[in-house]
Amino acid sequence: NLRADRSAVSGASSDFQPQIVDVQLLDSGPVYLLGQRSFADRDSLTEALRELPKDAGLFVRVHAGPNVGFAAGDPAAMEDQIAQALVASMSADETTRVNAETQLTQGGTQLGFGLALARVALNQQTPYGTRQLAAVVLKKYIKEHWQEGEGRFFPPQTSDEEKAAIRELLPVGLSDPIGKIRTACGMAIATVCTWDWPHAWPALTGLLIGAIRDRASEDAV
Repeated sequence: NLRADRSAVSGASSDFQPQIVDVQLLDSGPVYLLGQRSFADRDSLTEALRELPKDAGLFVRVHAGPNVGFAAGDPAAMEDQIAQALVASMSADETTRVNAETQLTQGGTQLGFGLALARVALNQQTPYGTRQLAAVVLKKYIKEHWQEGEGRFFPPQTSDEEKAAIRELLPVGLSDPIGKIRTACGMAIATVCTWDWPHAWPALTGLLIGAIRDRASEDAV
């Protein structure tokens, strides 16, 4: 069990700051936040804590406030909520901005979050700035949740079903009428290819060659 360790705090000064674990309660269960890192289970959190100095103590803060998760069971509602959070993350109001950034960070632990980001990025009815930010957050999500044990991975790993749906959607963005959206989708595709091409995404080469050859749209590729 996680517990607060204050044994080294009293009676002496320390060069270290206390390690603080924030616990947020989402629909999918508790999420543990340690600085900029998030953990979906206590085992992975405990492993990370072993590598850190605890001379100044370890404090656990449980936030029992309103649930900040997205509506995972309703794809359309989830996309709307993510779009709203993306807009709020650009707010001039610090509290609004920080709350939205926290919500987006924690969203990575929810089933369907990556796919919903891709849909927001590709929705031409959504304002351009929100779409571009969705694509940027999607690239970050891919780096952190796509492949366990690699680079900046934070649990949980994206399910195979969600990966397949994202791979199917992303090439659509290469024919978007807005150049920066095409570029952002291309960067997300390149990030996925780091792990999935060619073995898990053999169709990509044919899609790219076909788009270049056919040029059905002036905006394509």
